[in-house]
Amino acid sequence: MIQDTCDKEDILDRLILVRRRLQLLQARMTLHGKEENARQVRRMSNEVSREIDRLLNNMVRDWVGTFDELREDIKGSNAKLRSRISSLNKNVENVRKFVKVVEVVDDILKAARSL
Repeated sequence: MIQDTCDKEDILDRLILVRRRLQLLQARMTLHGKEENARQVRRMSNEVSREIDRLLNNMVRDWVGTFDELREDIKGSNAKLRSRISSLNKNVENVRKFVKVVEVVDDILKAARSL
């Protein structure tokens, strides 16, 4: 995904550069009185602008889709983590109870040995 995003950003940068060059060319054509050529270059510039917008929209959609998947993954992981922490807390409590049982048995053995 990262490589794909970098590739799209590189293409976007290049398209923005092309649009800027077309806009400069359009201005030159207009300054030299070549209105028909200037209109043709403006149409190409507008087409490049639409492609830039399309690419930007796709990049945002891709990011949002990835974000939604990531958010769901994190939600699921958090639920598992809560469950495992709860289980661990129960195990710790069981160990404490076992230690108390061992202490009582130890006391019983001490009392029996003292007889």
